[in-house]
Amino acid sequence: MYRTDVYFLSKIITDIPIYSLLNAMNVTICYYFTGLNPQWSRWLECVFIMVLVTNAVMGAGYLISTISTSLQMAQTLVTAIVTPFLIFGGMFLNMKSVPSYLQWVADISWFKYGNQALLINQWLNVHDIICGSVPFCERDGYEVLESNGVEPYYLVSSIVTLAILAVVFRILSFLALLHKAYYYE
Repeated sequence: MYRTDVYFLSKIITDIPIYSLLNAMNVTICYYFTGLNPQWSRWLECVFIMVLVTNAVMGAGYLISTISTSLQMAQTLVTAIVTPFLIFGGMFLNMKSVPSYLQWVADISWFKYGNQALLINQWLNVHDIICGSVPFCERDGYEVLESNGVEPYYLVSSIVTLAILAVVFRILSFLALLHKAYYYE
């Protein structure tokens, strides 16, 4: 009924504001209930980062759904694709310990860039962490970043990479959808 490009662009244009607003509301609730950095600018940056992560994930979802031939195949692909990205994204594995031959998985993982940006947003310029009697405790935000294999200067590149991933995943999914539209026509 509609041209492929019109359908795809209208789908993206209508999804972005809805999911961005829902994400911002969810992040706001979680941000303050978990006691993260109370500065207003840090909250705003956290919301921005999470909206970028959401857009990258949506782009990956579009790509997986357009290359899949069935719902069952899409569900299998999600598990097979997302699990390595999650493992090598830096939340379960220190980025410094990722073997060089698997570094490419981490380099295209939205988890990696989202995690880095959020860690930097939370811990940059935190100069005193109260540890109490805990023997193994980082004393400031820089130690927290270092223990996670994150450098403060990664912030801008992480944000830019999330935006690039969101765009590239959408372009690839559009090309896959075009291929399907004309191949199966």
